[in-house]
Amino acid sequence: MNDISNDSGVQSFVLNDASFSEAGSASLWNDVAVRERLAHYQQATEIARSELAILQAKQQNVNAQLQDALSRLASQGIEVQELKKELERQKETSAGQASLVGTLRERLWDMERETTCLASAKARLDTTLQALANENRELKGQIRDLESQSQEHLTGWNKTKQEASDTKRTYQEFVSKLTVRLGMDLSGREEPLDVIVSQVGVVSQRSKGQAEKIHTLEENVAALEVESRASRETVMRLVAEVNRERAEASTHAREAESLRQEVNSVLLAKRSAEQENQSLLERVQASQRALAACRQELSGVEQHSRELDSSLHGSQMEAQALQAREKAFREEVAALLGAQCATAPPTEEDLRERLRELCSREKSGREALLEMEAKASRLSEKLTEQEELHQGALQRAQQAEQRGRELCGKLRGLETELLSGEVVRDGLRHSRQHYECFLEQLSEKMKLARVTADLGFDMRLEAVLSRAEQLVRQEGAALVESRTLAHSLQRKLKAQKEKLESKELHTDLLRRKVAQLEEEKRGRSTLAVERDDAHLAARKLQKKVERLQEELVSLRRSNTELKAQLADTHELKIKVMEQDQTITEQGKSLNELEKGKQKAEKRLSTTKSELQSRASRAVEEQQQALLLLDSHSSELRTLRQTVAELSKSEKQLADFRKVVSEMLGMDVSALAIPDYEIIKRLEWVLNPYRYHQHHPHHHHHHHHCSSLSQPQPQEKQPSGPTSTEHAPITGLKALPSPAESTH
Repeated sequence: MNDISNDSGVQSFVLNDASFSEAGSASLWNDVAVRERLAHYQQATEIARSELAILQAKQQNVNAQLQDALSRLASQGIEVQELKKELERQKETSAGQASLVGTLRERLWDMERETTCLASAKARLDTTLQALANENRELKGQIRDLESQSQEHLTGWNKTKQEASDTKRTYQEFVSKLTVRLGMDLSGREEPLDVIVSQVGVVSQRSKGQAEKIHTLEENVAALEVESRASRETVMRLVAEVNRERAEASTHAREAESLRQEVNSVLLAKRSAEQENQSLLERVQASQRALAACRQELSGVEQHSRELDSSLHGSQMEAQALQAREKAFREEVAALLGAQCATAPPTEEDLRERLRELCSREKSGREALLEMEAKASRLSEKLTEQEELHQGALQRAQQAEQRGRELCGKLRGLETELLSGEVVRDGLRHSRQHYECFLEQLSEKMKLARVTADLGFDMRLEAVLSRAEQLVRQEGAALVESRTLAHSLQRKLKAQKEKLESKELHTDLLRRKVAQLEEEKRGRSTLAVERDDAHLAARKLQKKVERLQEELVSLRRSNTELKAQLADTHELKIKVMEQDQTITEQGKSLNELEKGKQKAEKRLSTTKSELQSRASRAVEEQQQALLLLDSHSSELRTLRQTVAELSKSEKQLADFRKVVSEMLGMDVSALAIPDYEIIKRLEWVLNPYRYHQHHPHHHHHHHHCSSLSQPQPQEKQPSGPTSTEHAPITGLKALPSPAESTH
């Protein structure tokens, strides 16, 4: 039964500790905790009942012992006279023992206060450690999300870099093919675009008046049809891209869900692992290893960022060079087209013919402008949508970066708190072990092993204090009883009273334990029914205690009848010797405890200094990691800017291609015109020039060019960027096809 009571005390301590550690878990654990508490209370009531039965059996044994004592007292009257002298000598030793008992009592009170403080500190540390573990798991999940996002940004930047290199390669191939088809040699020249522009300007100026204008209308109609087909193809391609983006978004969502499930499984596994008895030193080592891994990852990211900076600088320089070349090329083409048409004065017939041609061309140009404006509006809407999506992605990236900074700050604070909590917990555990060993030794020396086993750990201090008081009272009673023979009867009475008081102490402790159970059950609002059952059991126990008190009163009455009998002085002498031995052993144990306490304080100071140095190093490393993250975010912003510049340069390259195709009389809005068509048209433009340069139509050609350069006074110029962009190209629609040159 003593083992059962000890098990119940340990179970209550474990349940309280578990309730602190599982405060932040899910609601499913609450039901399990309630069931465990109910089982604990039921077990406590059963233990109390068994203890009452044990008390009844002990009472019967006491009655039998009293009968035996009555028979022995008759034969021990002679020995009392011999023991009077020994009792006089024991008076002197009892005074010293009383002083030692007082000092021991003060030390016991101090130890009790320290244990209460340690228990409260342990509870606070358990709660803080659980909260820190939960926040650490959340921070790790968020760090993994940020790493995946940064990986996605890097892959996007690599794709844009590859696209920029592809566009540059296509541009160089186009220029080389164009120079080959034109029969030009650009070796040793710094600006090949200038030479190409001058050659194209000369060719376009000489080929403006060589074809008929009726075929231009047919070509415009064919160009519009091709443009409509190209627009349909672009729409279908955009729809396919949207579907592909949706599929990618769904795959990303599935991956995020799988990652979330993995995180949940990892959290469950970690909770189960945390319930095991792992030392706090291993956690510190694990955190140090994680910091080392983070340091290695940050070094890799830093090296990669330097490589990205170098590649970014090169791409920026290339983009700037391309922009400058394209701008100069456009300016020179516009100047050549607008300044080479006013060399010869036109005749009246040429003017009339040119006016009719301009009227028909103006009508077709207006229709083409309307269609181009509609397409431009649609493209602008699509561009605004793309810009909104891009802005949303940028905002999400900024929010993720800000959240990463906040999480890093929280992680630093949590690590410092975790280290301090682990140090305090080690000290508390060490002091608790010493204290428990001291209590066990003290209870063994004071002959309280059976009583403390019945009561448990929570009432052991009160039992030790009561036992010390009982020993003091026994010493005083023994000294008083040894004076005279008349007082010997009183000593016997006091000895019997002390036995009764020990039993009363046992009953008082049981009553306190019952009251404590009642208070615990009264404080549980969720256990109303079980509380009523506990109240009933407590009332029954109280009735049993009252019955035992009545029996004790009867025992006292029977003990008053034994006033004329002598006390067992031999047993008293043995008890005094045992008390001397226990006092000396307790003094030695107290000295050993003080030495151990000093050693523990020294170790604690050294561990605190080491942990503070480690915490400072960890804070510095995390600050460096934050700086690297900030630099990485700035690099991402610069990468986005370079991507925008590359897209702009690609657009400018497309505009340059469009201008060349317009100058050659091809479809300006068709997106699927291959390069070989443009090169073929340039070859054809050069061949008719060689064919017509010996015919007497040179002045007529300049006559047409001058009529093209003169604006119409009756018609208004179109406003906006569309009119300014296409103004120098309206006269290039008259380039004939290769089939027309044969006629």
